Amino acid sequence: MTSTRVIYQGQRYHAVAIAHGAAFELLTDTALPGSIANPRHGSPWAYRKFVHVTHLDSIEGIDATAPLAEALTIPLIRALDWTRLHQASQTTASNTDPLLRHIRASIQIRTGTRMMRVLSANQVAACLHGQWLPHGFCYREYDVAHLRAANDLSIIGSRNETPDSPVYVLRWPAEYAEDFHVPTADTYPGLLEIAPADRVGPPVLGTGFTPSGQHLIPEYVTADLADLHLPAYAEIIAYTTNGTEVPLYSYTPKPAGWALVAGGKFRHLLEPLPGIDLYQQHHPTPTTVAWPPAHLGDGAPEPTAGTPGTAYRRTFGTFRDARCHLLQTDRQWQRIRLLRPDPSAIFRLGMNCLERGIYETWAQIDEMTEISSSQTHHEPGSRTRSSPRHLLGLSESVGS
Repeated sequence: MTSTRVIYQGQRYHAVAIAHGAAFELLTDTALPGSIANPRHGSPWAYRKFVHVTHLDSIEGIDATAPLAEALTIPLIRALDWTRLHQASQTTASNTDPLLRHIRASIQIRTGTRMMRVLSANQVAACLHGQWLPHGFCYREYDVAHLRAANDLSIIGSRNETPDSPVYVLRWPAEYAEDFHVPTADTYPGLLEIAPADRVGPPVLGTGFTPSGQHLIPEYVTADLADLHLPAYAEIIAYTTNGTEVPLYSYTPKPAGWALVAGGKFRHLLEPLPGIDLYQQHHPTPTTVAWPPAHLGDGAPEPTAGTPGTAYRRTFGTFRDARCHLLQTDRQWQRIRLLRPDPSAIFRLGMNCLERGIYETWAQIDEMTEISSSQTHHEPGSRTRSSPRHLLGLSESVGS
């Protein structure tokens, strides 16, 4: 463990950089607000506290230019400080403020940007079986690297069922900036209008920031709330009750599946996963998508062979005047998901809220109209962009 020294709220602490310097683990022998017990046996420090790099006064001995380059950029205006910016980010009345929009647009997702979203135990098990793909609300690892305890992770959707259970997280490298949208009042206006009884989780403010009383966290959704395929180097990790990050599984496209990477010391973290063998070393996943869907017929274009990404297609349709994703076919029924949820469509179509922003139901196939499909960004014969460059931090910008 290599430590440095940082100054936080005027006090100097030993600290360890995490997430490539996006956050720091402060080590102290006295309890601080929000600190937790240090699990390292024999350590001279009894407590630790995770702090985002932007919350530090200064860092000694290392160059913080690289991690700070990923931070929000705030214009130098006398009347604007962090407190006022945070207040504006938490107010729906500010979702059309040009200055707030300018600040929110100052950060980018690039090829290789590490994204994260919390999973339930059931979602982890479905993901291992190839029955669940990332979709909906998600976050840059950079923006949430300091959230390690269950109480903190609840801000972005912690789903631990008991105080002692771990929090599961999917982490993956983004492939394309256009795979993600900022959920604002312009892009997803219907989400702002949904009543508390019809939603799961906190409201959508439309500012591009997640609701939080003390943090400033930019949020994203997958484009059109659609599923994304799993790229190489995707991981399923767990955060224990003491804030320790434990890698559980790593995704590899050839052979397609999840490889167990958790050592014996941490196998107990797999126990809450339904139907998962604690000692199974590899969980294979489908390498192609069933094609063509029955309702499109034999004239549908053939998918590209290869990794799951190159074979993945999105299918859309209209159900009673609402545009939807067509997700799963079961004989004469089709599981569908709203592209742009709003209170009227949710009520009229009998949609169920599965998680924040995600509304699905089953519809008869013969009720679907205007069916179309789109392939992922890969042309026939092309390969996914996922490569070891992500592990080296060699990111290629693809837009904001």
